[in-house]
Amino acid sequence: MAKRRGGTKINTQILVVLFMFLLIFAWVVSPAFREKVGNLLSGIVGEKEETPETFPVYIKLRAVDDITGSTITSAEIYIYDAAGNRLEKLSVDSTTGIAQSQNEYRIGETIYVQVRASDYYTTPLIPLTIPTDVPAEHTTVSLGNIALKKISTSITMVATDASTGNQLSSSSSVSKSGITSWIVSMLFTGLDSNSWYGCDDYTDMETGYTYKGGTIFVIAVNSTAITPEGYDYAGTIGTTRYFVYYLPSFRDSAYDDTDGTLGATITFTISTTGNFNINFYVYDALRVTAIQSLSFGTADASITNVTLTVS
Repeated sequence: MAKRRGGTKINTQILVVLFMFLLIFAWVVSPAFREKVGNLLSGIVGEKEETPETFPVYIKLRAVDDITGSTITSAEIYIYDAAGNRLEKLSVDSTTGIAQSQNEYRIGETIYVQVRASDYYTTPLIPLTIPTDVPAEHTTVSLGNIALKKISTSITMVATDASTGNQLSSSSSVSKSGITSWIVSMLFTGLDSNSWYGCDDYTDMETGYTYKGGTIFVIAVNSTAITPEGYDYAGTIGTTRYFVYYLPSFRDSAYDDTDGTLGATITFTISTTGNFNINFYVYDALRVTAIQSLSFGTADASITNVTLTVS
């Protein structure tokens, strides 16, 4: 019996050696076998997923002028999360225009900022992502510059009868015979140097008000027999009809001789003869609710009580 147990043990060892030899042989000579074994092991063990390193950092932002690039020293930077909750409010340094957060934010995280400054348009909500290639030893990360548009304190509006080249002024009169359409050329100019007229559309995150930016041009007429074409919004109060045009923002840069003006052509369709009272107004930013209710307030420039007589 002892000899059989010993013989069985020796036979088992020989079988194990043979089996290992066959495995090694198959591994060496058969790429397909190696692939199958690799897939089997991957399925059992599973591939290890690398988790990117993440850590908190403070952030820095700088407020600058959109045209000149100069530092704005009176700006306030509001930081929000994706749900619109304010995380903190920062005041920039009065010399450098830089603000550093009091809170920490994790690399890879996206925050949202809105910047305000005296004499500048409020920015839209701007998404910023904390970069992930920050060395772990860095505790503060600069997210760069936020550019603001300086507000022009003036604008000039010129309206011209396209058929005669005559300018229209307040309380002026124009007489036409046998026309069914009338074209007026508009020109907006007269901005301060290195300034803008009109901002980007934005929602004020502190008040919830939504603003329409750009150059907002409004025509008011007193008759249903005359209608300007191509308007973006219209409404009526009493006997006065209002037509609103959303024109682009424009700027006057001291570094660009080709900017500083904005033009538009308005064609009026006329269905009958008579006397028509026409008023022109221009605004640079209005609450959307004010536009919808036709509550425009005082215009930045206007040409009023133009009388068009069509016979």
